[in-house]
Amino acid sequence: MAAPRWHSPWTVLVLLALLAVLPTPAQSSVPLQPNFKQQKFLGTWFTVGLASNSTWFLEKKEKMTMCKSIVVETEDNALNMTITYFRRTQCHTWSFLLQRDGPPGRYRHTSPRWSGTREVSVVETDYERYALLYTQGSGSEGRDFLMATLYTRAESPASEALRKKFTAFTRAQGLTDQSIVFLLKADQCINDHR
Repeated sequence: MAAPRWHSPWTVLVLLALLAVLPTPAQSSVPLQPNFKQQKFLGTWFTVGLASNSTWFLEKKEKMTMCKSIVVETEDNALNMTITYFRRTQCHTWSFLLQRDGPPGRYRHTSPRWSGTREVSVVETDYERYALLYTQGSGSEGRDFLMATLYTRAESPASEALRKKFTAFTRAQGLTDQSIVFLLKADQCINDHR
């Protein structure tokens, strides 16, 4: 009796088709804010929590301070996010465009700086107090880049409840507690660029 031919071209095609329709862990584990309202998301946010698997981030996280982001809507319903932060001895501003990509609350950002496209998801927000965003894509270090960001509307450290929520979410995405930093003090750029 001949052994089954698992490596036949048809078997390979069927297996590839099955793999193509299965959700990847990143797709299935990152929720979106139900009924996301982009207009309510606009305005000023303060970064109070970050978590990432990036080597650069892990090396710099202890020196980071709270920074400010301003989100405005463009004519084509994309989001322009401008971040003001302190680096070395001065304030810097960095803007990037988040294009809508799929259901409300999911965006993509293409940057020559990272030489790739990243998906940004608004995981959870109440629009008035906090927002939790998750970014994933290709990284410059030869592995997937993952980052969770906790924003608040107030220029103050995250509450204990928000810290717990953020920590639980980052753990669920496979990030370790060592990859998390809560930003306790505002940098001087927040006040200089109101």
